[in-house]
Amino acid sequence: MKIWALSPSAGLFSQGGHLRAVHDGRCATPPETPLATRRRSQSPTLVAARGCTAPPRFAVGTALLILVSLALSACASAPRAKTGPSDADDYVFPGWQPTELTRDEGKAIERAWQSVLAGRGLDAEKRFREVLRKHPGSVPAETGVGYALLRQERPADAARTFASVLARKADYVPALVGAAAAALRAGNGEAALQHLRRAAALDSANDTVRRRLSDVRLQVTERRVAAAREAMAAGNADAAIAEYRSALDAAPEVTEARLALADLLVQRGQAQEAATVLEADPQEERQVLIRLGEILAGLREYGRALEVYRRVLALDPRDEEGLRRAREVREALELLQMPEEYRRIPSSPTITRADLAALLMSKVTMLSRQPPGPAKVALDISGSWARDQIIRALALDVLDVYSNHTFQPAAIVRRGDLATAVQRVLDLAKTPATNLANPTDMSASNLSRYPAARVVGAGLMDLTESGAFEAWRPVSGQEAVDVLEGLVRLVGP
Repeated sequence: MKIWALSPSAGLFSQGGHLRAVHDGRCATPPETPLATRRRSQSPTLVAARGCTAPPRFAVGTALLILVSLALSACASAPRAKTGPSDADDYVFPGWQPTELTRDEGKAIERAWQSVLAGRGLDAEKRFREVLRKHPGSVPAETGVGYALLRQERPADAARTFASVLARKADYVPALVGAAAAALRAGNGEAALQHLRRAAALDSANDTVRRRLSDVRLQVTERRVAAAREAMAAGNADAAIAEYRSALDAAPEVTEARLALADLLVQRGQAQEAATVLEADPQEERQVLIRLGEILAGLREYGRALEVYRRVLALDPRDEEGLRRAREVREALELLQMPEEYRRIPSSPTITRADLAALLMSKVTMLSRQPPGPAKVALDISGSWARDQIIRALALDVLDVYSNHTFQPAAIVRRGDLATAVQRVLDLAKTPATNLANPTDMSASNLSRYPAARVVGAGLMDLTESGAFEAWRPVSGQEAVDVLEGLVRLVGP
């Protein structure tokens, strides 16, 4: 049994591992349970520590045999006496501030509390009420009455007593814990949960309160989830939804209940509400994020879905499902935003510089989060369908203008051009340059040699069987798409 203690200014403090009550400037140790008293008094070590002489070893052995025989006989003939609260009760000692009680009143409350712990509820009630007769309205004494009533199996009377205390002192933790115990005895787990949450907010360091809060949350959640399943089995979706909501109110971190509620809402055509339920997950569970992204994609909210999949990949950059779903959402977003010219790129035997700019700025979305450099003048892009993408690619120095300040948006893109653009994105993303290839058809002075070596080393483009890169060869639309999809896997969506 753990005895609750307030801060020193509140009249209770911890000393030497024992919680002590303070009143009238003096300290008094809250009474031990009878079990603790028996253990202390029966320990040879503690007896010796108190200055008593230990009996001879043979005498101890004989005495132990006699005690064991008597204990076995007693167990066979009489039921075990109830000496204190069960582990489920976790009563909290009603402490007080020094000015609240006199010394004699404090001692009377301690004696009454000992009766509570010993299971003598009626005796405890009489003692607490005697204090109340002398000191009407005493919060510790009235709280003690509530606990005494609990020991007499009178939860309704106890609940009224604790409510009376809390009406006058709403932040009194012992009364909150007692009210929770009374609510549990009455089968009202939600009310108990409310009281314990309030107690935990007031005294977050209290082990007893934290343990009881955890236990009650589990009980409430299990009961609500079971009720939701029964409702679904009976075909009552409304009741199931209500039960799952109650379960999440009790324990927001329960992934099973959150996913089940979202699925029910989707089935009823409430996908937006389902997304709201999943977005409220306090733990950012992978399962919840994956389902949220799926629902958002179904709502054609591709931007939000892509952001959700980025959070999945932040947990594990190699998450295969996260990568696949992010790619699918990104492609859907691209098609939604881009004109017909863009949609034809994958099936084109060749691509233009305008096509490459559009692919880069649409697929490699990390580029949109990079700060642009100085604007570059391109005299021939005003009529291009990809004008905006070209301007952004130039500002990031991913693509270049020619010396005559033209971009030539209709020019055919060759492997050397694609390699240079991809190499610049890798450098911009600070991707390490490892495993540089050695193309056999490029001299050391070739301007395309480093870009080719970089992208081949990164596994994004290949050499021929003879080791040639063939920078002069035109790039097809599908080849460009494949290279850029691989680039996204390296630098992130």
